[in-house]
Amino acid sequence: MMLDQRDKEWNALYLSLSEALSQFGREDAYGKGDFWLVDDDYGDTAHKVCVARRVFITPELIGALQRVLIQAPHWRVLLQIDEEVDGAPASSTGLTVRIDSVETSPKNGVNP
Repeated sequence: MMLDQRDKEWNALYLSLSEALSQFGREDAYGKGDFWLVDDDYGDTAHKVCVARRVFITPELIGALQRVLIQAPHWRVLLQIDEEVDGAPASSTGLTVRIDSVETSPKNGVNP
């Protein structure tokens, strides 16, 4: 089965983002690492990253993500902060990283 252009872009960006994120921390889907790059495609032009520790998000990380987005400038990366605060997840906050900007966004506009 042949992938359409959007699916090819999604896959290429997934691999590039995985490589970039891994330079800054450890991936773990269960919150035991620093982040998890969600491997589900929700059909839009975004990749979602669940961040287990706020300190994982640095200017260097943001710059690395923006460099990855050069290959597909109409895409964005949604960083959902899942770090627990006083025993409750803070997943209502996050950042949207675009090639030329970073926005604070509640829930990142994602409804997985």
